[in-house]
Order: sequence, then C-alpha cells, then structure tokens
Amino acid sequence: MTRPLLLAVCFASLTAAEAAAPAEVTARSPLVAALAPPAGAWSEQPGKSADRAADRTRITAAGAKLIGTLKTAKDGPSEPAQRAIAALVEALASKAKPTRPDALDPVFARRAVRGGALRGLGADAAAGEVEKAVADSARFLPIVALAGPDGALLEERRDAFGAGGWVLGGSRSAYAIEHSVAQFNDMPQLILAVELPPKSDPAKDAGKALSAALSADGTVIATWTAKDGKLTADLAGWRGAVREPRGRGLARDLLPPHLILAGLDGDPLRLSTLNGDVIPPRSAKPAETDRFVAEAAKALPDAAHLDLIGQHLFRYVYDSPDPRFPTVIGSIEVKGEVHQTAAQTLAATTGGQCRGDCDDLAELYQTVAEKQGRLGHLLILPSHTAFAAARKDGQEWVVEVMQTGPTMAFRAATVPEALRAAHANFDAAAPFSPDHLGLLLRFSGENTRGPFGLGWRIFAEPEYARIMIDVQRDWQYQTYARAIAKMEKLIAGGDRDPANLHELAALYQTTGQWALAVKEFRGNLAALEDPVSKIEVQMELAAVLRRDGKSDEARKELAEVAASLPPLAPKLGQGTARLGMRLSLAQLAADDAEGARKTLMATAFGPLAQMTAQVLNMVSQKNFDRASWTGDGRFAAVRGLLQGYIGCLIAHLDKAGPLAATDPTLMNARKVVDAWLARIAFLEAETPAEALPIYAIAARIHTLDIPTDELAKAVEAAKPATDGKHDHMTRKLAPAAESRESDLSWIRLSPAWWHGEVNRALRAGKVEEEEDGIRPLDPARIDKARVAAAAKGAADALAACKALGLTGQMLEQPVHFAQLTAAIIAGDDKALRERLRHVKKQNDKRLRDFTAITLGSLAATCDAKAWQGVLKAWADEVDYKPKWFSIAWTAVIAGAPANGLATARMAATRFKDDASFAEEAAFMEQLLGKKK
Repeated sequence: MTRPLLLAVCFASLTAAEAAAPAEVTARSPLVAALAPPAGAWSEQPGKSADRAADRTRITAAGAKLIGTLKTAKDGPSEPAQRAIAALVEALASKAKPTRPDALDPVFARRAVRGGALRGLGADAAAGEVEKAVADSARFLPIVALAGPDGALLEERRDAFGAGGWVLGGSRSAYAIEHSVAQFNDMPQLILAVELPPKSDPAKDAGKALSAALSADGTVIATWTAKDGKLTADLAGWRGAVREPRGRGLARDLLPPHLILAGLDGDPLRLSTLNGDVIPPRSAKPAETDRFVAEAAKALPDAAHLDLIGQHLFRYVYDSPDPRFPTVIGSIEVKGEVHQTAAQTLAATTGGQCRGDCDDLAELYQTVAEKQGRLGHLLILPSHTAFAAARKDGQEWVVEVMQTGPTMAFRAATVPEALRAAHANFDAAAPFSPDHLGLLLRFSGENTRGPFGLGWRIFAEPEYARIMIDVQRDWQYQTYARAIAKMEKLIAGGDRDPANLHELAALYQTTGQWALAVKEFRGNLAALEDPVSKIEVQMELAAVLRRDGKSDEARKELAEVAASLPPLAPKLGQGTARLGMRLSLAQLAADDAEGARKTLMATAFGPLAQMTAQVLNMVSQKNFDRASWTGDGRFAAVRGLLQGYIGCLIAHLDKAGPLAATDPTLMNARKVVDAWLARIAFLEAETPAEALPIYAIAARIHTLDIPTDELAKAVEAAKPATDGKHDHMTRKLAPAAESRESDLSWIRLSPAWWHGEVNRALRAGKVEEEEDGIRPLDPARIDKARVAAAAKGAADALAACKALGLTGQMLEQPVHFAQLTAAIIAGDDKALRERLRHVKKQNDKRLRDFTAITLGSLAATCDAKAWQGVLKAWADEVDYKPKWFSIAWTAVIAGAPANGLATARMAATRFKDDASFAEEAAFMEQLLGKKK
C-alpha cells in the first residue's frame, strides 16, 4: 500500500494542494511532518513559556502531607506499605527514566495516581490533593505556537514533565505524538498522528478519534479508522520498519502490525490489530472485565498478538507488602506477594494500563486463552511464573511461554521435550521431570495461588487436565478420601500413567498409609522412563521408608540412586549438581554421612566449587554492580545453585562434628562457607532489613565452632546493633572468633534466629541424629521457659528493628510463628487468639497456611482438653474452611491421631452442608481405627 493512499484514508479532508507545508515548518519535528499541516504562510506567535517547576513542587508537598496523614490513619496501611507508598509518591515529581526493568516508571506512577491508586488507604482527602496536583501537572500548555493559512494553528503542547506532542487546530483538528513502545521487546520509535472531528480539543477528545496513522521515518506503515474498527497495514511494509524480534527461544511473528491509539498524555485508549480492536477496561465493573476479555480473545488470536497486552496495556510493578491493601504498588525495597485474579488486575486499570507482576500477567493471559478455547496453565519457573500452552504444529509440538518478558516458544517432537526445553531456557541447572511439573492453581478465592505438581498430559488432554485439577482441589481442602477414590478409579480403568501412580502414592503418604505409599511408589518407578523422574521418585520412596521406620531399606534405595546418578551426568548436564546435593542431604538425614560425602564429591563438588570461585572473583572486582546480583535475571540460576551448595556444605560440616576440623575435604568446605558469608551472602539483601534473616544463617555457621547454647548466651549478652543503614557488605573475611563477635549484635536483631531458638527449645536436651521432623514432639522434653524467653526475644528484636526503620514481612512473620508456638506451649488462650486475629486480619494465604500447619504440628504437645481450646480459638477467630483438615492431617502425621480426629469431627460438624467433609471425617475414623 502506498503512502498517498494511506494518508488519503487517514486524512480524508486534505486536498492534493494541501499535502505539504513549507519545509521550515515540517522540519521542526517529525511529529509536525506526520500531521501534514496545510501549505501556505506560517509565522511563529509570541508566547511566554510556562515555568512548570511549581507544579512539581506542589506534587512533592501534597505527597509529604499524604505520607504524614497515613502515619495516623486508623487501620491504615502497615509501615512497610507506607514506605512503598512513599516510594510511589517520591517518583511522582521525577523526570528520571527507570534504570532497571523492575524499577517504577515515574510516567506510569503519575498515570496510576491520576486513576485513583492512592484512594482507599484511609486518607482520601490527602490522597485527593496529590491526585489533583498530578492532574494539574498533566495540563498541556503550548511552548511553541505557529499561525498558518485560513486560521490554522500549530502548537507544541507539553505537560510539566515534557510529555505531549504537536497539535493542529483550525479547519482540522489533529495531533501527533510518539507511539507507545513495547515493554519487553525492542521496538523503534514510531509516530502516531490522530485525526479528530473539527474543533475538537486534542487534550480531551482523543476518544472521539476518526482515524489514525502510524509512521516510521516519514512513511506511513499502518492506519486505523473508527468506521472500520480495525487496522489496515501491509505486512512487508510493517516488517520493514518494525523488525520481528529474533533470539534464542523467542516466539515467531512477535510485534505483529498494531497501533496503540493514545491521547496527548500517552494513555492507551485502544489496541488495534488486523483482527479488530481492544479497548482497555473503563471501570472496575465485572461487565467491563468480560468485555475486555471477549475483545482480546477475538482481536488477539495467537500468542504473538496476545503478547501485545503485556507490551502495551500492562505495566510491571511489585506486589503490595500489605495483603489488606492489595492495590498498593510495592517497590524494589518493600514488596509482598499477592496473586491477583485477572478481574482484579483489569479492575486496577488506570490510564489504559493495568498493573501487576509475573503471576498477574500470566493469569490474565490464561483467562483470555481460555476464552479462546485454548488449554494452558501457570507454570512455576525459577523465581518466575509464566503462562504456558502447548499446540500441535505439523509434526511438532510447540510450547509457548508468555511472561513479563518476551514471549517464548519451544519446539520438539513431543510435549515433554518441548516443556523440557522451556524449563532449560530459564534454568539449565534445574532438574526437569515431565511427570512432576510445578504449577500454580487457585482455589477458594485466596490471595495467592498454591503450588501443585502434575504430569505433562495436562497440557495436551483437556479432559485429563480437568480430572487432575479436580484432584488438586481435594488437595487444597485436604479432602483426601475423595482424591484417593478418584485416582484409584482412574488407575483401575487402565490409565497407569506414571504421574497418576505418583499422585496416588503421594496421597497415601500424606495420610500416613506408609505401606500403600511404598507399594505405589515402587509401581511408579517401574512405569517410569525419564531418568530424573526415577531419581526423584526413588528419593521420595526412601523418605517414606524412613518415616515407616525402615531406615536400612531407605539407605539402600539412596545408595542405588547414588550409584546411578554419575553415569547420567552427560545427559542431565548441570542438573546433576542439584540432584546430587538433594541426594547427599537425603543420605545425611538417613544417617549415612560417609555415603552423603561420596555423593557430593562425585556429583556437585567439582562444578560448584569452580562456580563458587568464579562468583567470588566476580564480586570482588571494583566495577562489580551489586544491584545486578538480584536485579539481573541471568544470575537467578547461579544464585539458586550457590545457596543450595552452601546449605549442603553447612549440613555436612554440622553432621561431621569434630571431624570437620581434621578432614581435608571438610576443611576446604568450611573455607568456602566462610568466604560465601563474608563476600556473597549479603548481596541477597536489597535493603538493610533483608540482611537480618541472613544473620540467622550466620549463626548456624558459628555453631559449627561453639555449642548452640553457648552461642545463645553470647547473643543474649550482646548489645543490639544501632545502625539501621549499616552496609552489611563491608564485613571482612576474618577468623571464626572475630567474625562471630562482630555478628552477635546483628544476630540479636534477627527475628528469624529467635524463631529458630523457639523451635530448638521444643526438643531440649540431647538431640538425636535422626531428629529431623520424623519423630513426634515429646512434651516432656519441651523447655517451656526457653520457648517463652525466645518468643519474647523475637518480639523485642522486631521492636528494635522498627526503631531503626527496618521493617518487612521477612521480619514480622518469624515473630508471629514464635509467639504462636509459645502461646500453644504455655496454654495462653489470650495470646493464641491475638495471633489468630492477626491471621484473619492479614487474609494472606501463606500466613494462614503455615499457621494451620503450625497448629497441627504442635498437636502432640496438647492433651485433649487443651487441644479443644486451640480448636475453639481457631473456630472463633479464623474458621477458614479449607484449612480445617490441614490441621487435622498434620496433627495425625505429627503423632497426635486423637487430636487430629477431634479436629476432623469438629470440621464435619461445622460444615454439615459439605458432604466431602463428612466423608473425610469418616475416612479418618476408619483409617485411624485400623491403626489402633
């Protein structure tokens, strides 16, 4: 299609004589040229450029007032959330551009605030002042004005931050701006020219656009008209200007012909493709969500088109650090974990863009894909979540991975191999099993999705996927009787897929049916072909054998795995190191220290020792960018491997005891651990607050030199640190005693360390070799005074942290669990209820899940009367239905079957209308009756 024809379509009111203005006019800006102002005499009009600094100062002042108001707001955002809000407010007056992909863009920050992002926080009046200040700064004032023929007026209009474009007034109304650029792919800067009805105001009437043209280097490459409601473009011409992104693993045909119709402010008004238009949600009403999803399903028919939502209509931001206020925008320093539904993500649309992080965009993609009739799931990847779907393309299968990043596509002859390639792209060192894929599923309307493991067939067979996800729903509610019945029926019907056998074995294991679990795991092993799946299942089998008291058989299984792993190294690549570490730790837990060390040396020690040396060298360079360690996704796999390696070495040193000081291999391991603590460990802390949990790890390293009780006394005697802004990377590699002395004041401030003290006090006295959670708690061995003192120490540490300006969930949650445990051990109903009210108020899935597990795990410390008190407190303060049987089954496995059964009976009574609860209680009665 030729340029004159496109221009004729876009600007039908122009005559041939009006096609070109004088060169001195169009040369002022490509935006002016794109407007094609009429030919004739033009003259610059005298004007006074407005000083917009006052607008920015006003925003800063209003923002400071808001932050002050929030500090006194009743039931307002938590202190961490207030810090996140302060970071957002600080960005509002900034002209800076983000320096890293996950940094908050000031342009989007202003867009979000104009759309109401600061409302509903308990300070709406102050928020309104900020909102108005931002809105006023967005007024477009002329900085250049040209008068032309027949009353034509050409103006360059900008807001207080330089955003805007050129506007043509007179007999025609039109404007030109820079087109939206892709968020996750490189895209050239294009120019958008928009034609409006005569006498329209471009600052207000962009939604009335009649037509639009998109140009590159003076050539129109796409047009849109309101009448047709879709784009017109020549693919060859488009690709001449917008090159298809190419790279390893990238999907094909990305950045297809499209146009973002936006106003002078850059706010997207519609996304137009060759297949139709998509208008961003205009309100939070469900009908708007449904409309958007339906339009997207039609206009964005494949992954390359659907990718345009993430590129233009979505902005990456961190989650709120306060689950009570999920729409708060987090920051690099202060963030939480909230998985929005697609409806919630779209409801947060402001200025034409919704917002969220990787899991939020993935769920939005999934929702649109399901509307299109496609099957896909949220796949767990290293430090990441993405939407993945499989489709047949000729003789190949293609797995498309859509994420907060470029859309990827991986081809192979089979679905498992395509999924393997997808996983390897994100972390080549992560062992991959097509029979145990990590997925995120949501049930019960919780604020985060839960992790589940399923086989590859869920990507290829819709009915099979439906059955298996239904079984996962039973896992969510812990109604295992129904899940077991479904799996037994599926297998009895002839579907002996390895993933099915594994699912049933895991259900038997979770309900304490050890003999049946062993039988199914052995059947699972016989059906497997994938080597990683076999290794993982054999390690699971060993764990069940240990739990059933058959430690010799467990060690035999682990020895077989150890012998089979090294020969597989050429095929498994870097995955061998991770599997080797896991196997080595399993052997340590099975009291086979010698075998564990041999496994580590044969599989992981060599490559990981080399990797550690390389990392130590890298971080020691003067030009090393510390922020890149956590900010650059390319380091994610290395960080994960290194953390696992150090944890494995610490476990070996701990198990070795005095031998660690004389064995050359262990002595070398200790040097590596000390070097890691001095030079690498605190790179994981993006803020001073995030350094404190690392000191709990430092304490564990120090107990390799002195007894735990001696370290505890030294910590209690130490004065808490007083420098909240201390740079923890300034520590030096020093002798053990010197390093320990410098760490004591920080360990005392670490709530995670105090929580560990609470747990250690639950097994006071001599610690047996195999006490790693297999043996039930013995009430006679609990040091109640030490539990109480450690819980108080955790609370005091948190108060001291807050006084230093150190806050965050990583500090608050250890204190919660320390105090929860202490309340149950002491039989303190008031303190227990206070903790449970906190859980109810936070309404956070992870906090609630782990609270339920903690209650169940402590059931063995309570007699029948005390346990009834715990259950009544849970019923009165939380009463969250999906977690009742979590408490019950955890209690059974923790060695308190009577209390577990009492929990099941109460759950069935409270939820009489749910037949699955009655069935589960009856199942437990029958199962536990057999064991008596």
